[in-house]
Amino acid sequence: MNGLLKSAINVLEQNGFCSVEHYKKLGELAISKTYEFRQYQVFEVPGTYEIPIAVKWAVERPKTGTITSHVKGVITLGTVIKGETDHNFYINTAVSTKLMNLMTEYGIPIGFGIITANNYEQAKARASKGQEAAEAVLQMIQLRRKILAGYE
Repeated sequence: MNGLLKSAINVLEQNGFCSVEHYKKLGELAISKTYEFRQYQVFEVPGTYEIPIAVKWAVERPKTGTITSHVKGVITLGTVIKGETDHNFYINTAVSTKLMNLMTEYGIPIGFGIITANNYEQAKARASKGQEAAEAVLQMIQLRRKILAGYE
């Protein structure tokens, strides 16, 4: 599986929210869930807002804009911390909408492992959302195979 995306790792690490090792473990979890997925790539982006374009670049072939057949699913990981304004709402709305659009446009599952938290304690408590996103992507890949097998 290619395209394990993680967002703002340096910021999260500096603030004690999680570590790069946490994200590596999520990739290993995804691989261990099924023997068929032996490949994955990790792409770091500067922030959560940049995740959709990174997904698009990971899925599309350069120059042609067609979908690469080797990408079976994408897991997005990130954290948005609420500040004093509603900025987090606008970021989350834009990112979640675009990821849903990309998922239906490309026909591949995109796991939404992006959490929103009001503070450090909430972010730490919700860190398992990335694992849930990885498991959802794997389940959807299997479902697609099952559905397509019915047409053969």
